[in-house]
Amino acid sequence: PTNSATLEISGTGVATVSQAITVASGDSATLLNDDTTAALTYSGAMTITGATLNFTAASAAFGTIVNGAITGTNGTTFNSTLNVYGPIYLEGNGTAASYYGPTNVYGGAVLANNVANWLPASTVVTLGSGTSSGVLALNGGSETITGLTNSGTGTGNMVRIDSNGAYTLTVNDDASNANGANFTFAGSIS
Repeated sequence: PTNSATLEISGTGVATVSQAITVASGDSATLLNDDTTAALTYSGAMTITGATLNFTAASAAFGTIVNGAITGTNGTTFNSTLNVYGPIYLEGNGTAASYYGPTNVYGGAVLANNVANWLPASTVVTLGSGTSSGVLALNGGSETITGLTNSGTGTGNMVRIDSNGAYTLTVNDDASNANGANFTFAGSIS
C-alpha cells in the first residue's frame, strides 16, 4: 500500500467512534479494538476505494460492531478488500454495504450479519488463511454473495446459520459474474 494507518482504541468500557473513515486508493487502514472487556462500535460512514480496510480485536469475546455502512465509490468491481481478524458484527443501520471487493475472514475471526443482505452481493467471501480459520455467521438475516471459498489449511472454516436455520446463504457463483471465476468451499455449513 502507498500509505497505511492504524486507529487503535484502548482502555476499558464501551466506546463508539462516530467520525467518518475514508481509506483512499492504494492505502490500507486497520481499526483495532484493544479493549478486552467490551465491544467497540463504529457508527460513522466508512468508504474504501481501491484500498484495504482491516478490522481486528484483542479479544475473541469482544470485537467490533459496524453500525455505519461500508461503501466504495469507484465503479471498478473487486478493487477493495475488507479483512476481518476478530469478531465483527455487521449492523449497518439498515444500509447494505456497497464496497467493491473481496471479504476475507482470518485468524479464527467471526463475521456476523445482524441484518439481512448486509454484505455486497458482488463480494467473494474467503474464510481462513494459513493455518487459521474463519466463520461467516448469519445472525440477522439471509445473504447473497458472488462466491464463497476458503484459503489455507485451517479446519474450522464454516458458515453458521443461526436462528434455527431460518436464514439462507445464496451464492451466485457462475461464469458470468464480474470476476469470471468459479470457487470451491471445503468448510462446513451448519
